[in-house]
Amino acid sequence: MQIRSMVVFPGQGAQYTGMLGRLSGDYDKAEYFVKTASEISGLDLSELCERAGEDELTLTHNAQPALLLSEYIAYRRLTENYELSPVFFAGHSLGEISALTCCGAIDFKDAVNLVTLRGRFMAKAQGGAMAAVQGVSPEQILESCEADGRVVISNYNAPTQIIISGLEEGIEEVLSSLEKLGARTTRLKVSGAFHSPYMKPAQEQLSPVLDEMNFNYFSAPVISNWDARPYCSPELTADRLKKQLVSSVRWTDTVQYAVRMGVNTVIEIGPGTVLKNLILRNEPKLEVYSVDDAHDLERLQSVLPPRKVKGCDYARIVRRSMGIAVCIKNENDREADYQKGVIEPYRRLQKMKSDMEEGRMEPSPAAARAAVEELKTIITTKGAGKNILRIRIHQLLREAGGLEEFSDLLCVN
Repeated sequence: MQIRSMVVFPGQGAQYTGMLGRLSGDYDKAEYFVKTASEISGLDLSELCERAGEDELTLTHNAQPALLLSEYIAYRRLTENYELSPVFFAGHSLGEISALTCCGAIDFKDAVNLVTLRGRFMAKAQGGAMAAVQGVSPEQILESCEADGRVVISNYNAPTQIIISGLEEGIEEVLSSLEKLGARTTRLKVSGAFHSPYMKPAQEQLSPVLDEMNFNYFSAPVISNWDARPYCSPELTADRLKKQLVSSVRWTDTVQYAVRMGVNTVIEIGPGTVLKNLILRNEPKLEVYSVDDAHDLERLQSVLPPRKVKGCDYARIVRRSMGIAVCIKNENDREADYQKGVIEPYRRLQKMKSDMEEGRMEPSPAAARAAVEELKTIITTKGAGKNILRIRIHQLLREAGGLEEFSDLLCVN
């Protein structure tokens, strides 16, 4: 059977003390990412993830950067050792930002800053409550919420599990009415009414942050929490993340959409097995793996092909530089500029590629750096603009595994 996979990331509630060490294992870049994320967030994320008590780690402003970091490291660890080409990415609540980061749409440093602010803004929007409801139909739950007017459905997790969110008094009354219908209810340990209109203050604070962010090309579409449909446009990303804060997480619809599109395998990247369990409640026939389950990870590693090149693929940078150079539309009609800034650099890229293929040149950091510089010259000469230049260089380095090694090349003057 051909694997058509979706990679998914859990949200707040999946965290546990010790998750970072377990998910990072012996990954040699983990220390760099932990240090970087700690500096940006202003939190000691190693201490928080590995030694903090449950109450401290569960705090919204702590949990969000801790989860993003742990999930990103787990994804990088897996994909730097095994070939993985998902059809879709998806994430539950905060996990959608992890999905966007791992598919390349958001730079890691920008993502850490985003979730740090998101966690702080959401933590300030206090006064609400949330509860899980099982044993009655989604229609019955919706009817009770609408009758009350202070409560909404915040998470459609599975046909048999719905989360409601709203004002404390409204939650009490809705739960009472649902329990009379035979519902089993559980209050959640949260500080606010997440994924409801009561998060509007957090949305208003986060919106200008999102508007100022740079978004990149996606390696595969991300299925939105807001409408359970895929998007892969940098222009849509801020809008989807704004809407997500005040809207229901449509997880059941997300899983069902992926299945309709031919997905037969789902890989959960992050702490625990929350999403694995929810997915199997939605679609029991799916093959689902969780990287935090030792048995699952062993099975997954047996079906994924090992990566042929570990670390940065310098030869790929040279090859892809040529491909990207060709597909950039030319906006410069000056013949002399085109000759010097496009044709000549492209010929040098061709020679580098030919020399590597015929054994006259070894793939090396110097050759890769030279190739990127030639590509930057070509894109600039064609008049594509700084944003296209930034996005394309980011795409190239991400695909080849060179984002950290060549981070200075992402600077666009």
